[in-house]
Amino acid sequence: MKRSTHIKYRLIVFIIVTQLVIVFSSCTQKKIIYESGDAISIFKKAKAQNKKVFILVTDSLCGNCSSFQDFLNTQTETVDILTKEYICYKADIQKISERKIIELLKVPSYPFPYFFDRKGNLEAFGFPNSKDFIITDLNKISVGEKFFGEFFRLPIDTKAYKRLVSLTLKTVVLMSSKDSISASKVLKKSLKVALYPFNVSLLNELSKFRIEGLDSILYKAMAYKQSPSDKVLYGDVNGYMKIPKKLRDTFTPQKISVDYNFLPREKDLGTLEIGNAYPFSFQIVNNSTIPLLINEVSHPCDCIHLKWPKGEIQQNKLATIEGVFRPYQSGHFNKEIFVHSNSINQTIGVFKISGIVQ
Repeated sequence: MKRSTHIKYRLIVFIIVTQLVIVFSSCTQKKIIYESGDAISIFKKAKAQNKKVFILVTDSLCGNCSSFQDFLNTQTETVDILTKEYICYKADIQKISERKIIELLKVPSYPFPYFFDRKGNLEAFGFPNSKDFIITDLNKISVGEKFFGEFFRLPIDTKAYKRLVSLTLKTVVLMSSKDSISASKVLKKSLKVALYPFNVSLLNELSKFRIEGLDSILYKAMAYKQSPSDKVLYGDVNGYMKIPKKLRDTFTPQKISVDYNFLPREKDLGTLEIGNAYPFSFQIVNNSTIPLLINEVSHPCDCIHLKWPKGEIQQNKLATIEGVFRPYQSGHFNKEIFVHSNSINQTIGVFKISGIVQ
């Protein structure tokens, strides 16, 4: 009996010690600590401490965002690097005080990680092509050019986007330091990379300083085509950019030289039922003298399957793209289908389907 009782006590002690070790380990495990305040003050603080900046764009109402934050904290090596070398900041789309940096980044989905160097230059953004999130080599943190073109909707590649963000951020930092002259010079460089709602909106705050071709810039801005994510970020784009009424009243959209058109550009599929397959199609007509080649037609969700002609489409000839939509959830839907081609004027064309799913 004594031996049995002794073994029982040892077993109880072992279980208690094991539980204490687990609790202690979970308490002492490093986690990413996110700084509070506005993003610009974070960059100023990072500069003072000679640290880099990590920004996680997120949505507090998004389950995937919460899961990603939990996952990131399990990446011991990454947590260690972020803790030692970076000031970390979480920008929540639901918080007004944190929206400005999200509008600056023009980020279309969440969660989305961004890495800045000690000078505030955007070094990397996106995800590694692996199950782990290791940041020892930021060259492995990236966004595919095709994905970038479809989702960010900017007429530039990822390299130019990094420059655009870096210059625009520097403009805002200089403006916050009341150095408007330097800010206007940097803003000019940003606008040369690409026009988008945020950097155009900065023109209003720097309107006292000479910016060459201002009217021309604003006219181009009025021709800007907003994406669905732009509506979430900026609302009414022209209103967000605050283009002067006298210009808006005299603005006549110029006819954009395109070498193909959709017939039609969008289609209402009506009322559908969950789980059923619904075929649809649309056509493209080649208006140019150069043969049109469709490289790919895509949609990010597997609810849509697409087929397109692989050969050249000659002048004034039609090509038919066929699709099948199988809805997975009820409610209104608006889906964008991306046409990638050899067109110089519109390398990515957008066709839309809409409707209601019961």
